[in-house]
Amino acid sequence: MIVVDAEAADIAHVVANMRAADAREVFAARFDDDPYGLAADMVAARARCIGFLAMRADDGEPVALLAAALTTPTVADVLMIATDRWPDIAFAATRFAVRRAIPCYLDTNVARAECRAWEGNAVACRWLEALGFSQEGLLRRYGRAGENYRLYARLNPG
Repeated sequence: MIVVDAEAADIAHVVANMRAADAREVFAARFDDDPYGLAADMVAARARCIGFLAMRADDGEPVALLAAALTTPTVADVLMIATDRWPDIAFAATRFAVRRAIPCYLDTNVARAECRAWEGNAVACRWLEALGFSQEGLLRRYGRAGENYRLYARLNPG
């Protein structure tokens, strides 16, 4: 697996090829289902992120995006979306997230990292728990069509 700062091409590729559950989760919490608009918003958001990484397969194809942005001086909102090639990098990506990305995001100024996951996205919910996130609540009717989301957080131990 190759990890790089996400470029516009990485973002566009992952957004255009998202896993079905990721697409449902992401678009349910947006005003529309426009992948081009989502990619443009993500490219524009890179400057506000404390980290925006692309995880590529060994052949160079972008497979996943991992990002964190401050929403308050002490809270980072995290995001991960992937393509159907996720199983190709899942183990290495999980190890990278636990060892490098999360400790970087939870620096001394960040008290918590949080994420919302559509309750029907079992893979995302399990992955967050494997990364040490705990479910803190259920966001009823959070999505456009009334989808429920789970709120997950990981607190800074420092």
